[in-house]
Amino acid sequence: MRRRPRATRAGFGAATTRRLGAASLFLLAFAPRVSAHGPPPAATELLAKTEQGAALVRLTPGGFAHRVADGFRFICPEAWGGDVLAPLASISLGPTIVASDSLSIVEQDGRVALHPVQSGAGIVAASHRDAVFVIFKHEGKVELRRVTGTTNELVRLLDQPFGALVASVDELSLLRWLDNTLVLQKLSLTGEPLGSVTWTMKSPVAYARLRLAGSQLYVVVWGRSAPWVSLGRLTAQGYEPLREASTDVAGPVSLATGTLVAIDGVLQSLETGALVDTLGYRATCLGERDGLAYACAHSDLLRVDASGLGAPLFEVASLRAPDAQALSEVARADCTTRWLDLQNDIAVARAASAPHDAGASAPDAATADASTPLARASDTGGCSTSRGTSPRPYALGLALVAWCAAHRRRRTR
Repeated sequence: MRRRPRATRAGFGAATTRRLGAASLFLLAFAPRVSAHGPPPAATELLAKTEQGAALVRLTPGGFAHRVADGFRFICPEAWGGDVLAPLASISLGPTIVASDSLSIVEQDGRVALHPVQSGAGIVAASHRDAVFVIFKHEGKVELRRVTGTTNELVRLLDQPFGALVASVDELSLLRWLDNTLVLQKLSLTGEPLGSVTWTMKSPVAYARLRLAGSQLYVVVWGRSAPWVSLGRLTAQGYEPLREASTDVAGPVSLATGTLVAIDGVLQSLETGALVDTLGYRATCLGERDGLAYACAHSDLLRVDASGLGAPLFEVASLRAPDAQALSEVARADCTTRWLDLQNDIAVARAASAPHDAGASAPDAATADASTPLARASDTGGCSTSRGTSPRPYALGLALVAWCAAHRRRRTR
């Protein structure tokens, strides 16, 4: 009688296991051809600085980078639950508060811990000198709270959520919108109402944010139809429109010599409209942290002044692997996968980068001087049709496991 093959521990016969191994090897062979879409990893905000420059940097599509001896170490968002869209804000010369479903503290040296006082899910957050202000949704109520590294105090109960928040030296500005109508509510730092302003836009509002530059309050509005992006400021007379853009407005940021803004990536004076030379780089963010003005240009973070982009504060190429030992087993696995994807996407983005001017080449670390950014803006828009030649680690692992299982079965027959 012909002997029936025994099943493997996974429930498959040896023949099936060999077929799985062949299929896995086929997938492995074609894994490098998988398309990669979406923005490449990039710096989006300077969260903390030291005398050496950047200390903590916010990244997209999620996570932070903190300074170490040989560069910057990646901090996975899994350290605070994996929410890459969680509201966050930094205390001047202190930690960053991340208001996900749980409230977390990220120190400048990369340590992450739960805040001792929890408050529900964060909606929006704003930096202040010695605290951050956060709007939470908690047990059916909307709360404005003042948070430090050790305290979490209720400032005011709000009658409805607000989508944007900013804190000046002596007051808070809260913004909400419905259709094409926006309402700005002003409060004292202790929660007393100081007045409100209401105005309408040409098109329904999709999203809006508030920005302080010096003592001036600005509003950037993304519309659901043209004009797609609008920049304005709040004055004693109400809302004053200033600029329109097709895709984005970064800044403004106030300097001693005037105010800079980036309209669709083009850096310029807000007062005169005069363009600022950026050597062909697109400015994708523009901000200020504790007196240091900065801009983002193709993944990296650089100093900025009235003459243009300056020395790099942070370069994505300097990222080091995360220290995930303190995470749970599941979070550590997710963090590892995220880091591998990040490395691959950085390589793809760098390989696809090209100068804006034909025939010119992008400067690199070996040739750039202190006044030259280290990476040209990408013309690919963050989309690549090839992963390069490096296969996905999980495809290799699947093929290896399947081959080993089949080989072990043949030896035991």
